[in-house]
Amino acid sequence: MIKQIFKIVWAQRRSNFLIWMELMLVSLLLWMVMDQLFGYFHRYSVPKGFNVENTYYVNINMIPGRSAPDNTSMDSLIKNYKVPLLSLFDKIKRNPNVEAAAISDMSRPYNGSNSWSDVTSGKKNVNVYLRHVEPEFFDVFRIPLLYGKRYLSTDNSTVVISKTVADSLFKSAPNAIGKRCAINGDTLTIVGVTDTYKYYDFADETPTTYQPMTFSYKYILGTIGTPEICIRLKDNASADAIEKMKKELSNLGDSPYYLVDITPFDSIRSEYFTWTGEVKSIKMSMGIIVFFLVNVLLGIVGAFWFRTEQRKNEIGLRMAIGSSKSGLKSYFLTESLILLLLAVVPSAIITIQMRFFDVNVLGSWEQKIIIFILSGVATLLILAGMIMLGTWIPVRKASKIQPSEALHYE
Repeated sequence: MIKQIFKIVWAQRRSNFLIWMELMLVSLLLWMVMDQLFGYFHRYSVPKGFNVENTYYVNINMIPGRSAPDNTSMDSLIKNYKVPLLSLFDKIKRNPNVEAAAISDMSRPYNGSNSWSDVTSGKKNVNVYLRHVEPEFFDVFRIPLLYGKRYLSTDNSTVVISKTVADSLFKSAPNAIGKRCAINGDTLTIVGVTDTYKYYDFADETPTTYQPMTFSYKYILGTIGTPEICIRLKDNASADAIEKMKKELSNLGDSPYYLVDITPFDSIRSEYFTWTGEVKSIKMSMGIIVFFLVNVLLGIVGAFWFRTEQRKNEIGLRMAIGSSKSGLKSYFLTESLILLLLAVVPSAIITIQMRFFDVNVLGSWEQKIIIFILSGVATLLILAGMIMLGTWIPVRKASKIQPSEALHYE
């Protein structure tokens, strides 16, 4: 039967040409749409590598006019800026509602300021996101260590790297422990490997390194850009814990710092997405996808419905010579799916070429091959479902008509 259907489709090539073109173009566009959709879901499903539930950012700032002159000695910076900072930090850590607290520099989640550099080991090189944090930072954001341990806060010769970096430089995470790497000219020993880390919820896996804050203090003490202080509250913390902490930190005496606010990371996350336009972009993309799929559904179903309705005389003739209702449905469905297959094959070839040259009207193609393949399979299934709907209903309706009546459509 398949061979016969191919012959009939070829014999009707003039009438089938426009439908074939429509299917080819629609499958091409739908493949792009599904690639974007699967890409969003895939990136969001990958664990971030950190947890911001019940965490807060203690935003402190320098009192205007109290920043240090450019020629201030390191001893003066330590006495006038680092000691007051650590005193403020100690007050926060001793709060009975605080589970963990950490100082960091341009490293907190959903932070718009970043520091990047290359990490090298032998001939291999990876561009990474540098994070300068105290060891307690891993506790505040519950960053899991897969292998090894954390560094000491005063040991500038050690570094913790993310699994992505370890896999790139040493092929596997366990192999990285104890190995040496170079960052900004400094040779460091890798003491720990964290789980995969993402810059934010919809980002790809982000190569990341963690180094002690001692490295950063000499750059940020006495400047307007003060260090970050992040905290995690205990699960049984009182409902007014943050308000009490704000009152406690409202008067810091002769400290050059003052409290701006204590903000939950849930709010920072929302503000970050507003700033980047990520959520708005995703909602807009989803709206376009839904609109496109509805129009595709109406167009494909309508085209095959009309095509089948125009062939009632053929249906009547086949019934007159003994075709069963189930046989008719099977024949027309198979014919429609073969027409889809003939359109999808060249469309797939074109799409593969477009991915190779990174040509996509909706943005970039997803890097993972599995996403590209799943998008193609989803495209084929969606179009097949639409075509079957547009073919099965009119064939089922026409098969209920008496053969003599169906022949009148000739």
